[in-house]
Amino acid sequence: MAAKQKYVITNETKVIQHAGRTITLHRICSCKSVTTAGGHEINTSELGGWIESEANLSQSGNCWVEKEACVFGNAKVYENAYVFGHAIICDNAKVHGDARVLGDVQVYGHADVYGNAKLYCRAKVYGHAEVYDEADVGTDAKIYDHAKVHGNAEVYDNAQIFENAEVRDGVKVYDNAKVRGDVVLQGHLKANRNITFGNKSA
Repeated sequence: MAAKQKYVITNETKVIQHAGRTITLHRICSCKSVTTAGGHEINTSELGGWIESEANLSQSGNCWVEKEACVFGNAKVYENAYVFGHAIICDNAKVHGDARVLGDVQVYGHADVYGNAKLYCRAKVYGHAEVYDEADVGTDAKIYDHAKVHGNAEVYDNAQIFENAEVRDGVKVYDNAKVRGDVVLQGHLKANRNITFGNKSA
């Protein structure tokens, strides 16, 4: 017997413009109760967010797109990931595992967000960047190029991690700090106040 669908695509649509494309998004509606990453409860017949096609949101697992969040292009949300608010997941980006994407966050390009990672407050993750494990990225932070943020790392307050930089363990990067090049920040380091790290391990 085939498994019951988790959601259906409704007749409610909206049209957006992105990268020179006119894209029609469709509102989803749950067909059964779901408990997503972070313990967010979705009830049967509850309206969700917007997707371009069923390829954007898996019918398996407990993943969900809620409120005005949008997923389109070749982007995929799967496993138990939760996308909420006005978040935008697009291009070839992936959000999966128990990751949570909350608020006005953007994940695009070939970015990959997974594990128990949390993105919030206008964070942007793009290029080939990865955010995973228990990492928190928020408050206008940007992670891009081939950068990685993982472990229990926190990046926020306009901080930027880019090029091949890696931030991990319990590191906190905030207050306009930049980490770039081939640098690896690890341990319990705090980087703030407009400091720029680059091109060697710290």
